[in-house]
Amino acid sequence: MEYGTIEDKKVILLKPQTYMNSSGESVVEFKNFYKIPEENIIVIFDDIDIEPGNIRIKRNGSPRNT
Repeated sequence: MEYGTIEDKKVILLKPQTYMNSSGESVVEFKNFYKIPEENIIVIFDDIDIEPGNIRIKRNGSPRNT
């Protein structure tokens, strides 16, 4: 876990030490412990379906829904 600021906003970078399929559980525990609203959470992950160098930004839904 790393702490920092981006444009004067406090940020916490979290890298769960679980398998990908279980990472949501650790994120929920972290969110509940620090009382972080869901709208303030950004999940970043790699995706084999996206060409290298490109990014996809989504608010909600499955990564397969475009």
